[in-house]
Amino acid sequence: MTLLWTLLIVTFVFSAIFMLPTRWYTGLASWVKNSSSKHGLHVLEHELARQIQGRQFKQDKSFLKDGVGLALDLTQRLAFVAVREDGKLKSAILPFTALKSHAAGERRDSGFYDYYIDLTVADAAHPVWRLVCGENPELAASVSKALDEVMAA
Repeated sequence: MTLLWTLLIVTFVFSAIFMLPTRWYTGLASWVKNSSSKHGLHVLEHELARQIQGRQFKQDKSFLKDGVGLALDLTQRLAFVAVREDGKLKSAILPFTALKSHAAGERRDSGFYDYYIDLTVADAAHPVWRLVCGENPELAASVSKALDEVMAA
């Protein structure tokens, strides 16, 4: 009986010891993710400010806080679009009339899924913008719905 209790106590102690680093790593990963999200939001907002340069642009519908480079000004019928390509951030402010079509898709890489929206615009220099929504299909659906609404109006 004593041997059984000893084994139970030793098992419990080892379980507690090996569980602590996992919680620490999980907390650290959460902190890094939040920090990265805040940095991404700051970069997108800075790029929007650079693009508008003193003009009025009201973000009536914005996905910047979600890490997607899309903000819509419904009053002026303008769209801010930003994507990362080749390690650089590219952006533009386009009238709603320049938005031609969009298609949702998903990409799988090493077991991870990225959902995205390919936005086709009337711009010879950059005709397709890929708005990456990460691993969030609901976010991709929300972006797609917002684009449907502004293209239909």
